[in-house]
Amino acid sequence: MNIIATLNAFLELLISHMHEAIAFVLLMWGIHFINIATRMRLCYLGIIPRQPITILTGSICSPFLHADFTHLIHNSLPLFAFCSILFANGIVYASCTIMAINILSGVLIWIIGR
Repeated sequence: MNIIATLNAFLELLISHMHEAIAFVLLMWGIHFINIATRMRLCYLGIIPRQPITILTGSICSPFLHADFTHLIHNSLPLFAFCSILFANGIVYASCTIMAINILSGVLIWIIGR
């Protein structure tokens, strides 16, 4: 298979799984609007380093919380690209990978954050 055919196959795979990536990015935006509607009270579910309860809630919730619209806008495009590639491998694989990244990064931030 030549490089053009390989690239076309890859792009077709990304396009066929784009709706999952769009749904994931829209989930992030929805959570942000809920956070604004609750006067940023969801931020209490984020990570507070070395506070025991936040190792559970923060590792799972903090990747979905954003400080403001600028932060969310800057994260949306890379997240969309990453999720398009990830969901091309299947929803189960993508979900497990996303959760593993969330938990591992959350625990590391909880340990070394100031």
